[in-house]
Amino acid sequence: MDALRQQMSDLSKGREQETSIAAYKNIRASLPDRRIEVLYEFKHAGSQGMTARTCAKIIGAEFNCISGRVTALRRAGLIEKTGIIHEKSKLHRITREGINTLQAR
Repeated sequence: MDALRQQMSDLSKGREQETSIAAYKNIRASLPDRRIEVLYEFKHAGSQGMTARTCAKIIGAEFNCISGRVTALRRAGLIEKTGIIHEKSKLHRITREGINTLQAR
């Protein structure tokens, strides 16, 4: 009986992982290229994070072109506020969901 439960548990874990991967692939496919680019830069900023203004400078875009993408990514749970303010701007960092979304292929 315990062996059967273990097999069922193993099967459901595999299904959950496949479902998660599929979900991240769908999220990534639905993100426009600019949002992927912004998310990628936040990944490279590491756990310290960066401001939307800094991200705009790195990408070579105007701040107003990036700030809306940062807001959308934060609402989607792909980046989060760090709670630290740098030069009157809030720092953001990528979340685990954001990293998984970038890695989904």
